[in-house]
Amino acid sequence: MPRIAVTSDFHLNPGDLFPKPFFVESKYYDGRPPDLVILNGDMRDFLPLGMKAWDTPEGHLTIQSLHSALIDYEVVDLLGNHEGRFSWLCESNEGSHFVSEREWTIWAKPLSYHFEHGHDFTEWWWLRHIADDWTEWITTLPAFRAWWYKFCVKQGWIPSNYMHDWEGNPVPKYPDIVGLYWANVFREAQRRKVNMVVGHSHCRAHLHTPLPEIPDIIDCGAREWTLLRL
Repeated sequence: MPRIAVTSDFHLNPGDLFPKPFFVESKYYDGRPPDLVILNGDMRDFLPLGMKAWDTPEGHLTIQSLHSALIDYEVVDLLGNHEGRFSWLCESNEGSHFVSEREWTIWAKPLSYHFEHGHDFTEWWWLRHIADDWTEWITTLPAFRAWWYKFCVKQGWIPSNYMHDWEGNPVPKYPDIVGLYWANVFREAQRRKVNMVVGHSHCRAHLHTPLPEIPDIIDCGAREWTLLRL
């Protein structure tokens, strides 16, 4: 029975160090390491900082810490909205053992497991067409770079946080937003006939259905690890 360790939404910024996963200590994992590690998107904030912020000693240190922490495991690294472009994700993993993908499916009975970040089931489906180009443009202008960073901090985009605004106040519409998000994910799971594993919402959840023909929905939350035995 394969064991999958999956996480998402660490939102690392240049200079951050990726913490060693708890399952590195075998006593916490029944003496067996995971057969596969899946990073389910938004592990790094390429957006809204832009790639220039990552081509620095601080940025290189952060990427190296991520690769080094998982050096002993097979890793599939999936694209999130904060990774911006798939080419940026591939560039960050060049020369490492990480496999860059947009999404990933593992065959299982009675239903396969499909992994993707989940932003395509929210308002990001249209923002994704402009966000990366806008960031790349504005971060090349020295006069606007500092302003853009301060603006992103004020908006709560560094790191992304949906439950609270930039002042720490609860977002009143968050329950409605996350409920609609999960409904969209479940609708897609029914359409594809797969169990869906997503992130993006920053809210950990697991809809486990007793009937095998009805898909499960697993939301990884943020900076947490979910262990699956398929």
